[in-house]
Amino acid sequence: MKKIFLLLSLFVITTANVQAEGNIAADKKSTLIYEKCVLQAPEATAVQPILGNIEDIARERSIRNCLKKDIMENASKSLSKNSITDLEVALSNAEKSLFDVYKALIFCQNNEDNTWCNERYKDDMSLEKLMLEKELTSLMKNILTAVFEYQQEL
Repeated sequence: MKKIFLLLSLFVITTANVQAEGNIAADKKSTLIYEKCVLQAPEATAVQPILGNIEDIARERSIRNCLKKDIMENASKSLSKNSITDLEVALSNAEKSLFDVYKALIFCQNNEDNTWCNERYKDDMSLEKLMLEKELTSLMKNILTAVFEYQQEL
C-alpha cells in the first residue's frame, strides 16, 4: 500500500512540475514577443513633459498593437475562424471598456462640462492616461501568455 501511495505521489508531483514548466515556457515566449514589440516601437525623444507623454502614449499603443497582432496570429493556429473573430472583438471590447471606466472616473465626474466627458477626453495626455495605456499593454501580454498556455494543453 505504501508503494502505491509513493508511486501516486511521485506521479502527482511530476505532473505538477510539467505543468509549471509549461507555464514558464509560455511566459518566456510572451516575454520574448513583448521585447520584440518594444524594440520595434519608436523611442520617445521629447524633452518637454506634455510632448513626452504624447510620444510615450503613442509608443505604448504601438507595443500593444504589436502584441494584439501576435495574439491573433498565434491564436489562429489553434482556434476556429469564428473563435478568432470572437477573440478579436473581445480584445477590442476589453480596451474600450477600460477606456470607458477611465473616462467616467476622470472626465465625467461633474455634470457641468460635457465637452470633456463626451469629446475632449481623447485629448488627454496625462500621466494617468499613460498608466492606463501601460495597463492595457500588460493585459495584452497576459492574454498572449494565456494563448501559449492553451496551445500547450492541446
